[in-house]
Amino acid sequence: MGKHTETFGGIAIHGSKDFIAEMKEALMLLQYSPSFQEVLPFLSKIDAADILSPNADAEHSYNSNKPTYNHSSISYGGDIARLAYRCMLSRQATESNGDAEKRCAEFRTKVERELYTFMQNDYRQSFMHW
Repeated sequence: MGKHTETFGGIAIHGSKDFIAEMKEALMLLQYSPSFQEVLPFLSKIDAADILSPNADAEHSYNSNKPTYNHSSISYGGDIARLAYRCMLSRQATESNGDAEKRCAEFRTKVERELYTFMQNDYRQSFMHW
């Protein structure tokens, strides 16, 4: 599996073809997160190394034998949201690293909740048409 680059919505995505496909799916879902829309302008690239890093997120247990892109779109959306928030904070550079990581984790949780709520509502709406 070689490394590829593809641009989606103005964001350069670097990684395997499977990784790129998962990122595109998560980015499409993220359009339904109002919180993510606030940090989207700060995100210009997503690299598999940023998402797949074993130290990227203490809340997830990464298995080196299984790529993270097998996780749900909500989880990947959270990874992307955290990365975008980290990019925003690094441009502002006003906080200590420890506080910034805590805020990144809190932001990720907020976005994941928004995505989960959207998916639940979308699922319920699909049954209302029967």
